[in-house]
Amino acid sequence: MPAREGERFVIVAGGTDEGFIDESFLCYPAKNKTGDYHGEMNSALFIRWLTSQLLPALAEPSVLVQDNAPYHSQLTEETRCPTTGTKKAEIVKWLECRSLPFPPHATRPELLLNCKENRPEPRYTVDEIIRSWGHEVIRLPPAHPELTAIKQVWGCMKRHVRSTLQRFTRADLQARLQEAKLIATKVWAGAVRRSRSFEEEYWSSDSIHEGMEPVTITINIDSDDEDELFVHCYRQAGGSTVRPVPRSGTVGTPPAPPPATRDAPSVPAAATVEVSPELVCASAPTPSRSTEAAL
Repeated sequence: MPAREGERFVIVAGGTDEGFIDESFLCYPAKNKTGDYHGEMNSALFIRWLTSQLLPALAEPSVLVQDNAPYHSQLTEETRCPTTGTKKAEIVKWLECRSLPFPPHATRPELLLNCKENRPEPRYTVDEIIRSWGHEVIRLPPAHPELTAIKQVWGCMKRHVRSTLQRFTRADLQARLQEAKLIATKVWAGAVRRSRSFEEEYWSSDSIHEGMEPVTITINIDSDDEDELFVHCYRQAGGSTVRPVPRSGTVGTPPAPPPATRDAPSVPAAATVEVSPELVCASAPTPSRSTEAAL
């Protein structure tokens, strides 16, 4: 849809490899015609949708897959830590409530450093709500959309709306959205398989790198040229990687790709639910007997 032409809609929904969870489908007009759609969603709205539409629709224990969008990541009151915007009196109260010692005349930066050093493990409001309903949560690593099947489903819906929308009216947009929803339902299973294949590849690669031993190579070259090329060869499973390194030294194994997910909890999950937001002229989510939720 051309910028500032007609309306935009935000869609939140959940789905599995069998398609959308109909009861979770929420569609509403965006307030702004331009800009990032993430501003159209906040924690309160997301939690209201989660507790009133998605979670009641899950008949079996499920694993919800979500990214780290701000409205997914509101910290619980107990794990919030003072920031540079926190008043000194509140910082002192936070330290006292946790019986953390500090000098009586400590400056504000010193108090903040004390808070940072004793920051509790983060716990998220959304995660706590999901677990209270008998489900589990997996949070994806940042900047890895290939692990999010729901993003592929959103893309399919957006392409359909973009290619078929004619009049840029609310009625036409809603009609194209319904068409896109039916088309995207057929994409879910393939999207889930593709995301799982990336995950398995990352886990496999991570295991290979963990088993590698560091290799030390010393190269002596008699030359006055400061631009000599030093090469470190690291061999792995019959192949090799070549890259410039300093003249001599110990070179460890290259960093493994980030893990696809945190260790999946061993719960009897019959579904996996992804939670992430999306705006469009149309959009929608992804699963695996997975239930994915997205805005």
